[in-house]
Amino acid sequence: MAGNHQIWTFRSAGDEVRRFAGSGHEGLRDGATPGAHLAQPSGITRLGNEALAITDSETSSLRVVDVPGFGAGVIRTLIGEGLFEFGAADGDKTSARMQHPLGVAYDPTSDSLYVADTYNNAIRRYHRPTGLLGTWLGPERGLYEPSGVSIAAGKLYIADTNNHRICRADLATGELEVVELRGL
Repeated sequence: MAGNHQIWTFRSAGDEVRRFAGSGHEGLRDGATPGAHLAQPSGITRLGNEALAITDSETSSLRVVDVPGFGAGVIRTLIGEGLFEFGAADGDKTSARMQHPLGVAYDPTSDSLYVADTYNNAIRRYHRPTGLLGTWLGPERGLYEPSGVSIAAGKLYIADTNNHRICRADLATGELEVVELRGL
């Protein structure tokens, strides 16, 4: 629910829809899920059974929602400083910057999060064990506002939005290719 600055859940048993995280106030404030501030959460991926990672586009942040048993949880920021604080810098929490990240995907093999850093025309890699964000595929690779990412069979699939294409990158080598779509 990007416009409401919240994350909602849908439980198919009973057709229940309800707020899961975010107070509704736009901002970057960590804490218990009901009172935390989010700012247009756009991407979401599962980190095992106990956490979710989200991109919060208006704060250009990468955040984690710890959700033991998917009950009440806590939101904490991995990368990002606040509303409209953005840039293009690699590094740790104090120095790394992104600009309007949208998609996020988790690779359990490397314990890394891959982020579509949309306005920097890049795919960034956040290595969880070290807490470092780095540029994995930069703008020199020809990406133009990538917005979505997904991982399957050792490949990162990228919705390369303003190039109107889908790309595939090998997670081991970084080799990038355009996916040829047939029959559409």
